[in-house]
Amino acid sequence: MRLAKLVVSCSVLMFLLACSSTEKLLRTPKVDSDSVLLPYDVQTYKNSVHTFDAIDLMPTIERERWLRRVDYIFVLWDEAGIAGPETDAMSPKVLGREILRRLNETLPSSGLSGALLTTGSGQPFSSAASADTYDPKAIESQLNKRQGPLSLGGGNLAPRIDALTEWARLHPGRTAIYLITQWDRLDANAIEAIARFHQRTVHGSGLTLAAQGTRWSGKDGLGGCFYAIGVGNTYSREKFLDVSDCGLGATFDAIAQPRDMANFVSRTLFSGPSDTDGDGIPDYLDECPNTPPGRLVNSKGCLRFPDSKVD
Repeated sequence: MRLAKLVVSCSVLMFLLACSSTEKLLRTPKVDSDSVLLPYDVQTYKNSVHTFDAIDLMPTIERERWLRRVDYIFVLWDEAGIAGPETDAMSPKVLGREILRRLNETLPSSGLSGALLTTGSGQPFSSAASADTYDPKAIESQLNKRQGPLSLGGGNLAPRIDALTEWARLHPGRTAIYLITQWDRLDANAIEAIARFHQRTVHGSGLTLAAQGTRWSGKDGLGGCFYAIGVGNTYSREKFLDVSDCGLGATFDAIAQPRDMANFVSRTLFSGPSDTDGDGIPDYLDECPNTPPGRLVNSKGCLRFPDSKVD
């Protein structure tokens, strides 16, 4: 009996020795000094890192011959007014700057005139200044070098909007203002200032007492367009949407992605592909560009019933 147990024990021992001889050993390099555990660096995660690959609109604009709705754009960056507690580990001021960056990266790189203005620090604004070419890349380069844009000064928004309105009226053609701010900055006075902007850009002067009747004189079209991009959702945008026939409001979250920002820019700056003969087929798809008015056409813009006569 003892002999049998001894045989079994020896067999088990030989099996374990066989297994241990085939096991791979982990060899670690020899360390002469003591290991030091450094503190975990969380600064990378405290910083806001944004990935935004802007969509280039220029190829589509040139291929489809988009019609531009405005001649001048003025971006009013409410830098001094965007303040408050941090939300989602990001301050409203940082969000406002990010909105401006994404807007500039998406705006077409050529054919725009206007200026960037701020309520923060920058070059003193003068109504005698002229609106030059609006170059989004050059503006971003200047901002990154801390070269401030034209400053309208801090304080309430209404006087800043009024000053920009009077300056915009000095430039012929259609005007669009992009306002980057917090929604709660659009108080009753700011809403009235936006309404005055729309009225002043439609009507250059009003009725006056004279020996003979006078009429309204103003710019052609619907006047200026006002677009607000807001940080936060404190106030409803419905109040803003009622003040202008040409304009809209959008939250940062709604246009934060490249495709959404591209759609926002295309809606506010352009009215769609050109259609010279008015047959419903855009010029870039129209194989018969001089269709007579009132005739039925096919998908290529050519007469569907070419032999028919119209009285």
